[in-house]
Order: sequence, then structure tokens, then C-alpha cells
Amino acid sequence: MHIINCHDCSQPLVFITIADVCPSCGRQMEHKNSGAREIVTLAGGRISIVEEYFVCTRCKDSKTGNRIIHHSEALRRILPHNSKYGYDIEIEAGYLQYADNMQMDEIRDTFKNNYGISIRQSQIHELGKRFLSHMVVNHYRSAQKLAELFRSGCVYHIDATCEAGRGMELVIKEGWTGIVLGAWKIPTENEEIIKKHLKSVVDKFGEPVAFVSDMGNGMIAAITGVIREMNLRSRLLVCHTHFIKAVGKYIYEKAFNSLKSQLKKQKTLSELNRIIKEMGDIINPQVAVMRDYLKNWQNNNTLIHCCHGEMESVAVLRALAQWVLSYASDCNGECFPFALSHLYLFKRCVVALESLLVLLAKDCFHENATKYANRLQLILEGLVKNPDIQRTVLNLNESRSVFTELRTVMRLEKTDVYKQDKDKKTPDKIEIISKLKEETSLYRITLKERLDTGTFSDAQIDAFYIILSYFDQYESWLFGHHVVLYDDSGNIIVKLIERSNNIMERSFNDQKHQIRRRTGVKNLGYVFEHIFPASAMIVNLENPIYQKIAMDSKSRGELVNLFSSLDDFMEYSDTPMYQDEYEIVGGRLPKSDRKIVGNPEFTKFINTLSGNICKSELSFSI
Repeated sequence: MHIINCHDCSQPLVFITIADVCPSCGRQMEHKNSGAREIVTLAGGRISIVEEYFVCTRCKDSKTGNRIIHHSEALRRILPHNSKYGYDIEIEAGYLQYADNMQMDEIRDTFKNNYGISIRQSQIHELGKRFLSHMVVNHYRSAQKLAELFRSGCVYHIDATCEAGRGMELVIKEGWTGIVLGAWKIPTENEEIIKKHLKSVVDKFGEPVAFVSDMGNGMIAAITGVIREMNLRSRLLVCHTHFIKAVGKYIYEKAFNSLKSQLKKQKTLSELNRIIKEMGDIINPQVAVMRDYLKNWQNNNTLIHCCHGEMESVAVLRALAQWVLSYASDCNGECFPFALSHLYLFKRCVVALESLLVLLAKDCFHENATKYANRLQLILEGLVKNPDIQRTVLNLNESRSVFTELRTVMRLEKTDVYKQDKDKKTPDKIEIISKLKEETSLYRITLKERLDTGTFSDAQIDAFYIILSYFDQYESWLFGHHVVLYDDSGNIIVKLIERSNNIMERSFNDQKHQIRRRTGVKNLGYVFEHIFPASAMIVNLENPIYQKIAMDSKSRGELVNLFSSLDDFMEYSDTPMYQDEYEIVGGRLPKSDRKIVGNPEFTKFINTLSGNICKSELSFSI
């Protein structure tokens, strides 16, 4: 880089190759000249160069079949072979795109304004992929060092994600250090595909003390298969959050779907939306004044039961209906089965109806607004007093009492269900986790005893059976989260394994947020179908442990020498993370095949071919 900085741009910069002896035959190689060509670097911008290199006309490379060529060592430290753009441009483009999450226009403007270099968006995209490829090569070059780090103990968290059922990505992450060990595109959670990638991680980085995963059949089968086939001493641990979620879905599913269907049939939401629209048209000329009135009415206890004017009465009734429609806020960001949104809708209807009846009894509404009050009362009563809905709500509440009890026993209370252990209000401790299996066993005994009493409702009894069946199936994978290890001095260390796979869920959420930032796209289905899976490993750049071991503690601007040395070490296509197009899509319809069968000429050819058969040979016609 120092040579480029000092170069006089009026003449091409000449790079000379020193090595002129063929390593195969040991004879003098023929001198060649590349002619002037342009290269682009951050250090020198766009400059013209000439490379003088040597070719052996007698020998060929055993790997590529090409003539043996010796290129300039100095030039290879600046940019890769057959490339126009230097390593420093590649590194900057990769960091801007994947670490800083900048969009293509922003990256192009950054190169233009900060470095005076114009680069097409398509080239920025290719440089980003080249950066990720070098990151993967460096990752596997550092595999032995990372394996040494994990020799004292490690935990592999495994999970897959997609967007709208498209573009599934498998990621394996070490739980105690937070280092991503591998990422691949997979067509489905297929046992054999996952097993292949798991084996490659174990081969490169060593045997973990445990694998942590969700309850997917393919995932569990793959992990147990790897443990059996590789004769590992590792244990499989199922994520407690996924376990609780699966139990809750099974307990609630029938009654909750029934409630959704009943509410849809009742048309409560559509009726509420209609009356809110009508009342909104009435108060619209004075909407700002009415909002101030509502705030004052809410905060002043002396005004709660006062008589309202016509406009004020409509505003109060409209706010009451709007409050019912805001039932989703009671979910506090949680989803089914941890939050039962339609049950919250029913509860709000009950409370709103009670409040409305109180106001009607106090004669608080203007006579011209009474028709809206009566209409709102009919809408709410139609839902609240429906006997079928009442029975369904009763069943849901009875089931919820059992599910809440299970969450308490499993120590996954409402506020901690989606959090990593370090973020919980009361993080797990060894004393608590060591007693968890015993407490769960006592709870199972309690459930069995309850079944014999006959004092519980049918909904509760069904929930008891569901919980017991899940414990029977998954108990062997639910416990054993404290591990006894030894440090380099032989001292005993007791470490805890996280009971959930929330470390992966958090990673996926962060990754999708970053992708939306740099693409400007909300629906990531198409993006995930075409994403370079190594982008999931970019979080390693922010990991201080990984930065020290794999990146030699080098900062962003000091990676040129490291990246230039990677091309001599390994090609990206030789790494376990490399995937061809056929493997990524599962062999169904790769892009190259789609270009053939999707061509109108191919359709024309097939139609012509089908016309050559005698129609009498077919028993049907189209």
C-alpha cells in the first residue's frame, strides 16, 4: 500500500515478480507482461498498473489444469487474482453493508464522498459477498484455535429460521461465548441435511457438552443421530420455552380456535368498527376539543358521572368502543399461547358493558346520543351474553389456570419467557436448577393424584393429560443444565447451560432487523431465499473473544494483510460452509434449471411433443 501512496499517477505502476523457477520441473519460466490495466484501492483510488509475471509452458497445475503461473507477490498483497478491486475496498464494502447495515445508495455515496471512488451497486454487492467468503475462510483457518478455546467445554445452540415459509437458514452458535460457528441455507428441517452440517461443526470445533434445540422432529432426530453415529458423550437439551409453548398450544388450541370462530360469527368487531366510524363523523368538526374533554373527564373524578352534552356524550361512547378494540395491548407483546388475545377481547367487552350500564343508570348521556349508547349496549351484550361463548371462555380460563401453574413449576413466568438468562429479573442459579427436576417430578405426581379425585373440570383434566404426555415424551431432554468442568489448573468449575434457545431467537430477530435496515424491505421472504448465509456470522466481528482469536485483534483498517493471506490458505468452495445451488434448494428447481424449463420455447417444445401422440391412446383430453 505504501508503494501505491507514493506512486506518480502519470505512468503505470509496474509490479515485478521475483520467483522465476517452476516448482514442478525446476526450470526457468517464461517472462510475460500483462499490459496496462486499471485497479481500484482505497489507498490509491483508480490507478493504472502493469504486472510482469512468469509462466511455465511445460507444466500444468494438478488442481486447475492451467499453466503454472507466478504472479507478483506485492500485487497479491493488494488485491486478489483476476480482480480489479483491492482488499481494502472489499473490507470497507463488507463492513459498510453487513456491520454498519447501510443501504446500497448510502454505501455508494460513502465511497464517492469519502474516497472519491465511483462504484456500481452491483459491484458493491459482489464485494460484499467476497468479504463474507473471506470471513468464512478465516473462520475455518482459525478453527483449531477456537477448538482449543472450546476444549474446556462448550454448548451448541442450533436453530433454523425463515420468513413467510421461504428461505430457511440453519445457524449453530456456541452458547457460552456467543460465537457463531456456522450458517447454511437449507430447504427444510430435514434430518440428513442438518446432520451433515452438525457433523462438520463437531469435526472442526470439537465435541460440546450439550446440544440445545427446539422440539422439531427433524432437529431432534439429527442431533440424536450425530451423538449416536459419532459416539459423542454430549447430551441433548430441549428448549424449555419451546416445550412450554408446545404444551400451551395443545392445551388451548381447540377452545381458542372455537372462540375465534364464535367471535367472527358474532361480528362484534365489524359492528364496533362501524359504530366508531359513525360517531367519529359526528365529532370530527371538534375532534381536538373532544380529545381534551376526554382527558379531563378521565382525570377528574368529579366529572365521571356528570351529564355530558351531545357532542361530549358521543365522544365518550366512541372512546369506550375504541378501548374495546385496543384489546391487543393486553398481550404485552406476547403471542399465542402465552397471550390469549381473543380472551382479552371478551374481558374488555365485559368491562366496557359494565361501565356503560353504570353511565346509563346515572343518565350521563345526552338524549340525542342515547341511540348510540343503546346500540353499543346491544353489540356488547350480544357477545357477553352468548351462552356458547361463555362456555368457551370458561373452558379457556380453567385451562389457563393449569398452564399458569405449569409455567410457575418450570420457572418460566410471564416476564421472562422470551428472555436470555442474563436478562431475566431473577436469573437461573445452580441451586434452583438442581431442584427443578425434583420439583417437576412432584408436580407430575400431583397431576396424577388430581385425575383420581374427580373434582376438576373436563378442560382441566384434558390439560393434565396433555402435560403428563409431554413430560413422558420429553423428560429425558429437559434436565441436566448444570455441568461440572475443569480449568487448566485442574480446578472444578460448575457452569449453567441456558434452559432456552432464546439466544438463537434473539440473534434471528437482530439479523432480520439489520436486513430490513440495509434493504429497506419489510417482507423478507424473497431476501431470505437469496441471502448469502455467511451474513449470519457477521456478529462475530463484534465478539471480543472471536476478535482476539480469529481476527488477531485487528481493527477494521488493519485487515488487508490478513485477508490477502487467506487466498493462499483455502478457497471458499473448500470450506464446510460452501453450498452449491442444488443443495440450497433441495434439488427441486435450481435457478439454472428454472432458466431452461421456464423458457417459453421449452413450453412450446413440450406442447409440440405432446401433439405427436395419438389422442386415441389417452383416455382423457384437456
